[in-house]
Amino acid sequence: MDRFESRWNPQSPLALQRREVMLARIAALRALEERAAMASARSLPVFEKRSQLLPRQRVALLLDPGAPWLPLATLAGYLQDVQDPEKSVPGCGMVANIGLASLVRCVVVAHDSGIDAGDIHPHGMSHIQRLQ
Repeated sequence: MDRFESRWNPQSPLALQRREVMLARIAALRALEERAAMASARSLPVFEKRSQLLPRQRVALLLDPGAPWLPLATLAGYLQDVQDPEKSVPGCGMVANIGLASLVRCVVVAHDSGIDAGDIHPHGMSHIQRLQ
C-alpha cells in the first residue's frame, strides 16, 4: 500500500501569510460577538431594577459550570438590522448554545431582550426555527 506524503509546509511564507489572515478574521468574528454581548449588557441597570438577569446570565446559570459549550449562529442577522458594519449587532437578538445542562447535551436558546428593547429581529423567528 502506498503512503501518502504531504508536501504541505506549515512554516512556508504562504502558510504563515494565510495563518495571519485567518487569525485576523477570527479576531473580527470575536469582536462582533463581543459587540452583541455589550449591546445586551448596556441594559443591565434596567434588568437589575426589575430583579431580572440578562439572557447571557440566565444561560450561564442553566449550563453546567466549567463544561464546554458551543455558541451557535453568532453572525445571524448581521447587516440585516442596520446596513452599517460598524453599528450592526449580530445574533438576531438571540443567545444560542449547545451545552451540558445536568450532564445532558442540549440546545439552549434565549431571546435577548436587552438588545433593541426586546424588539424581535426580522430574521429572529427563522433563526429560532433553524435552532429547533
